Amino acid sequence: MLKLFATGFHIVFTTRTPEVHVVSDPDDDKFIACAIALKAGYVVSGDKALVAVRQYQEIKIVTPREFLEIIGSLKP
Repeated sequence: MLKLFATGFHIVFTTRTPEVHVVSDPDDDKFIACAIALKAGYVVSGDKALVAVRQYQEIKIVTPREFLEIIGSLKP
């Protein structure tokens, strides 16, 4: 897990998020809104409704397994 931080992955918090209506489950829109506000590249989730979106704008929505495969393929 520390390798993620060493390679530039960080956790950031925001209080200002845009209003979006993207996910079939409206309770999950907050995750997309946070990702937009933080200019995130990925949302990592096991939630089926959220993962079904796959991508919104430039944000990829992936499962934890897919994310581990992505970061595993990055070269140091």
